[in-house]
Amino acid sequence: MATPLPKNICQFCKHPIKPLVSLQEQITLAPEEIYCCESYQEFLHMVLLAEIEEAKLKMKSKVLEEGPDVNNQKMKKEKVISGKDLRIKVKTRETNLPQRQHEASQQLHPQLGYHMARHMNTINYQLSSRKCLDAGWTVCVPELEKSTQEDVFVIEPRKCSLYRSNESHPEEPVEKFYDNGNKFFTIFPDGTGNIFYPSGKLAILISSTLPYHFTYIVYGEVGRKQQVMAVFEHTGYGTCYHLNGNVRLYIDPAGGVEMSPAGSCRKKWLWKDLQCHAPPLQPIFIHLNRFIGMKVLSQQNIQLTITFRRFSCRMNLGVYMKPVAVSKWVPLVDEHSLYLEDKRNEIESLLDKVRNSLNYSCSPKLNKILPPIYLTNRINKLSAKKQNLQQNTLTAKSIKIQPNIQLQA
Repeated sequence: MATPLPKNICQFCKHPIKPLVSLQEQITLAPEEIYCCESYQEFLHMVLLAEIEEAKLKMKSKVLEEGPDVNNQKMKKEKVISGKDLRIKVKTRETNLPQRQHEASQQLHPQLGYHMARHMNTINYQLSSRKCLDAGWTVCVPELEKSTQEDVFVIEPRKCSLYRSNESHPEEPVEKFYDNGNKFFTIFPDGTGNIFYPSGKLAILISSTLPYHFTYIVYGEVGRKQQVMAVFEHTGYGTCYHLNGNVRLYIDPAGGVEMSPAGSCRKKWLWKDLQCHAPPLQPIFIHLNRFIGMKVLSQQNIQLTITFRRFSCRMNLGVYMKPVAVSKWVPLVDEHSLYLEDKRNEIESLLDKVRNSLNYSCSPKLNKILPPIYLTNRINKLSAKKQNLQQNTLTAKSIKIQPNIQLQA
């Protein structure tokens, strides 16, 4: 015959029963400090719910025994309402109790946070966690493949001639002013600075992140928010804009293109043309506004000038490019221009066939008439360009430039 356990020993875990605590202590303390085991905790909750149900049944039976009096009916309604409130409070407490116990246990026992999170069916994730990375929850960015393509051209550095050759390089900023007292320009020893209009507004901003890595930004004079008229970088890229915002001139280490205000292509060229008998580029003159102009003579000679009466400042933004692998150089080919040229040849061929049908409608050799020689040559050149498009294209990499700036006053 089994011996009965003492009253202070739990029948589930065979450990001493912990004394009951207050409601405030139930909120702050962890479940392990209040109950000896989970079975005993569930048993107490069942006992409390049974007592609540028994109290409600006694209340209902007492109301029925008193009779259908008006006052008793009012009391009955009040008791029913109080019973509903009690039931709502009990349910709310039962719902919020696990969350409050979990928060209290995390404050007292942080090492138990992971086990409690699993018990409450939640996911504990951290971006810096090695466990999440091993489990596959954290996805790493794949490493970029290093390009094995060699540079075709390398920009040769050159000295920055901010001043005349017979002048020593100053160690302090240089400032000059217009006749009306407004500042003309400010040039710092590292080559950066500002150039202003006679009205005092900023005309050209010269900035750099590294030595001789200059960026030139040309601003318009009209309007409170000055429009950007041109931008040139140390990597050989530059852009000029029309007053309507469309691109006017675009250059890169491979070549350039000049556009009309409507957006049509006026001129397109490559800096390194392998045909020595034909110059790749004719001079281009651009009038940005009444003070600033630009002259593109070659890749090594791109002049930006600001002039007002006897004051002038000229900057050479040209780049010296040395070919290192000319045999691997393939000129850039525009797919859109090839498509337009192909459609143009098709239309001209169709018009030539219509013309031959009208002129030689009775000829038995109408279908054997060849197209004009100029059209045949154009089609052959287009097919050669399409073959070049399938080859490797020129890739421009960031390279160091030392622009040549000359100041005159």
